[in-house]
Amino acid sequence: MAGGMGALLLGIMLAVFGLNRWRQNQGTVAAAPTWGCGFAFPTSRMSYSADGYSEIAENGVFCSCLTPENRDGRSIGLFPQSRNFVFTAPDPVLEKFFKPLFRRAAGSCRRCCRLQSGNLHIYLLYVFCATILLLFWVGQR
Repeated sequence: MAGGMGALLLGIMLAVFGLNRWRQNQGTVAAAPTWGCGFAFPTSRMSYSADGYSEIAENGVFCSCLTPENRDGRSIGLFPQSRNFVFTAPDPVLEKFFKPLFRRAAGSCRRCCRLQSGNLHIYLLYVFCATILLLFWVGQR
């Protein structure tokens, strides 16, 4: 069954490759300038940034949880006070999953600190008890 599926997949890939080669040989591709999309000589202000590449994805494709937070520090008036501009792009997986998970794990580890007394004979007792429990567990199988 797996061999037949592999052969089918290979056949489909070869067919797509052959169709692509056939279409390329049908005509010539016209040469065009690299920056032929409206401006021939871009300046450094026109260069692409990471925000430019991700703008379509964050605005149209993905949910609003990926939209960066922007707190503008502009103020209007005769003598405006100094303001701060804050731009953050929080990671939703980190904020909603990993940080709470590690906070709970840290709380569990803090409760286990009572077991660490600093005495070597207590640690050896822990290892001995864990070994005995593992031997009983393996013996039950």
